[in-house]
Amino acid sequence: MKNIKFLFLAFFLFLAFTTKVNAQDIDNDGTPDSIDNCKFTYNPTQEDTDGDQIGDICDCEPMLSNPLGQHIPAILINASPSTTITTGTLVNFSSTIDAGGSSPIYQWKKNGFNVGINSPTYSDNLLNNGDIITCELTSDVVCVSGNSKLSNALTFVVNTLSVIENNLNDDGIILYPNPSKNEIYIKSTIKINTIDIIDINGRIIKKIKVENTKFTIDNLNDGIYFIRINSNEKSIYKKIIIQ
Repeated sequence: MKNIKFLFLAFFLFLAFTTKVNAQDIDNDGTPDSIDNCKFTYNPTQEDTDGDQIGDICDCEPMLSNPLGQHIPAILINASPSTTITTGTLVNFSSTIDAGGSSPIYQWKKNGFNVGINSPTYSDNLLNNGDIITCELTSDVVCVSGNSKLSNALTFVVNTLSVIENNLNDDGIILYPNPSKNEIYIKSTIKINTIDIIDINGRIIKKIKVENTKFTIDNLNDGIYFIRINSNEKSIYKKIIIQ
């Protein structure tokens, strides 16, 4: 009987600890969402002065017990593919909000300056090393403690592709300068017929018939592009940065 009780105890302890480890914690404050009294706002102390199960940091009226009361607006943002990227990478930002009301207002910010439009998402392919992206949420629900909240901050590490990295393949073709603004020159040991400029979504945005050793790019937006160099024998791909 003792062995059976021990096994049951071990089983329940296993469930308890595995549940804690695997529980979702959206604000990364160490408290699982299932018991977090402010699951969208970092509050590891879980302070709740009025004891209404709404943490002080997200309680519209932290001194008045009101379990069904309004939360202070909260917003968390994420970046895809990552906050560590190479120059010209298109980054898509998304948001998760709480207490936004029926018509929430989003103001995205880059290094503190307004960017984007009133939308729960934002995209940017002109990020530089050290850039910081945030988003301010304004709710249309009146809250004693305020109806606006700034999101978490995402700081970017941006690695610049070099000319050497762009020409690692020993294929007899060099493009320079890279990054470039207006013109790109070609050095090649093979005959080139045409060049296709392809964006990061795989779309051909410009076709060029090669008649000399350079081509212009001044009408293209800043970002990363792929150059498909077509010869009689094969096609060779290169990566360029326009800025």
